[in-house]
Amino acid sequence: MSRASAPVRERSKEVLNSGARVSLFGVHSLSPAEFLPAFAIAAAAAIAVFLHAERNHIRWPSAWGSFVFLFLIVGLPAYAIHIHRTRRRRRNGPD
Repeated sequence: MSRASAPVRERSKEVLNSGARVSLFGVHSLSPAEFLPAFAIAAAAAIAVFLHAERNHIRWPSAWGSFVFLFLIVGLPAYAIHIHRTRRRRRNGPD
C-alpha cells in the first residue's frame, strides 16, 4: 500500500461510517427537508399530467402520470412531445 493512497482510504472509511451516502456525484445525505420539496414537485407534475391527459382524452392517463412522477426529468418532456404529436395527428385528420 502506498503512502499516498492511505489518507484517501481513511477518509472514505470515515465518510462511510458517518451515515452519508456515496454516489457518482459525491458524498451526500438526503434530509427530509430536501426530499419533501422534490416529492411535492414530482407529485404536482404527475397530477397535472394525469388531469390534462384525462381532459384531452389522451390514452393511459394514469400511466403517463405515474411515468412523470417516477421519472420527472424524462417523463415530462416525453409527455409534452407525445401531446404535440397527438394534436398534430388530430388536426390533420386520418390520411
